Amino acid sequence: MNFDNINLQDFIYQNFYFIIFFTSFCFIALVNALNFYDGINNQLSNYLIILFLFFFIETTNYLFLILIIVLLIFSIFNFKNKVFFGSASIYLVAFLIFNFSIFYHNENIIDADEIFIMLFYPGLDMVRLFFFRILRNKSPFKGDRNHIHHILEPKYSQIKIVWINNIPIIISLIITQINFIDNLYGIIFVILYYTMILGLEKKS
Repeated sequence: MNFDNINLQDFIYQNFYFIIFFTSFCFIALVNALNFYDGINNQLSNYLIILFLFFFIETTNYLFLILIIVLLIFSIFNFKNKVFFGSASIYLVAFLIFNFSIFYHNENIIDADEIFIMLFYPGLDMVRLFFFRILRNKSPFKGDRNHIHHILEPKYSQIKIVWINNIPIIISLIITQINFIDNLYGIIFVILYYTMILGLEKKS
């Protein structure tokens, strides 16, 4: 077989079963990442506000401004322990993000690497949790208190934890908007930031 004649992108687009598998895998991963990130009040809602702000900047679709306003109101009541995200809400939010990402990528408005960067921080924490749970012979879906916000809880207030975890996402948003900066630097920054937070907390 001559591998020089194989176009990987064509193979992916033309293989129906691979597309179904990969799409399902990405959606399930997104649902789990958002669910894991929803560990303390305001953390997920603030992250979603940043994410929908990214979508608005890229698309100028005012629907995202409406979603941001709704999330701002939700955040106020969430901070006061009046309302919370449930499983249905996580699925709905994941469905919206997933479909908006696919639609605007297919319309050549948002690049795949920009979407990846904006979803990378919660996904990175999910991958770390899965990896260490499997290493300890535990189910990757069994809850524990090893999430990034749990690691920060003994030392920082809830508001500070939300800011600590959302700062790299805000900076990632800025990086995606600066044309002369390669988006790869956004991924590298998030990895270094996440590693630094874990390292500092283990030493303290």
